[in-house]
Amino acid sequence: MQNSARMIDLDCPSNALFRKVIARLLKQAGYRDSSVYIQVTRGVAYPRKHVYPPPGTEPTVLVAAWQMGSRAPEDFIRGVECITVEDFRWGRCDVKSVNLLPNCMGKELAKRRGAAEVIFIRTGHLVEGGSSAILVVKRGRLLLPRLGPEILPSLTRKLVLDISRRRDIPVAVRPVTVKELFAADEVIIAATTAEGVPVVKIDGRKIGTGRPGPVAAVLHEEIVALRLRRSKP
Repeated sequence: MQNSARMIDLDCPSNALFRKVIARLLKQAGYRDSSVYIQVTRGVAYPRKHVYPPPGTEPTVLVAAWQMGSRAPEDFIRGVECITVEDFRWGRCDVKSVNLLPNCMGKELAKRRGAAEVIFIRTGHLVEGGSSAILVVKRGRLLLPRLGPEILPSLTRKLVLDISRRRDIPVAVRPVTVKELFAADEVIIAATTAEGVPVVKIDGRKIGTGRPGPVAAVLHEEIVALRLRRSKP
């Protein structure tokens, strides 16, 4: 969030302040495992213009928490299906913002087709999911698209890289083609609320054996273990 704020010249409260607010909020909520949402806008300015408000305008900050539910166990046992869509989002997806209408449209299309996630494709290459990182596994090697303006550098992606180093899973960060996506041994969804979900079908085509694979199982085990450690009182 701080990186995104810097990229769009938005004054953002300090992480130290956010930590205090979140701690108080979680105490009031009383949930053992919570999702926390933070939104910062430029604040109140008049008259409405397309240029930024004057310097010194106080930002408007929203922090909310709700109980974090568990994903259906069947998703990890049987795997899920996804669809691909040509990427029609704006050109700066590396900026985490509320400009998510195309993501919502893609995810709604996936929902209507009975799929768990939409996978965005750009110029014949894998980009990312509607609200997730998409990981490809071939011959035991994890393939991740290289970061750029079209990909959000998420914390879950970083966590996956950390786990891979610790568990000796080879990783290649480079452009990943659509051909490689469909020829993968495993495809995995990774996000805050998708802790290494195996993908067994994309656009109706079977991925690998059509069953969850070993790399997805390792990532899921590690991410869940980390979450449980952090949620202990």
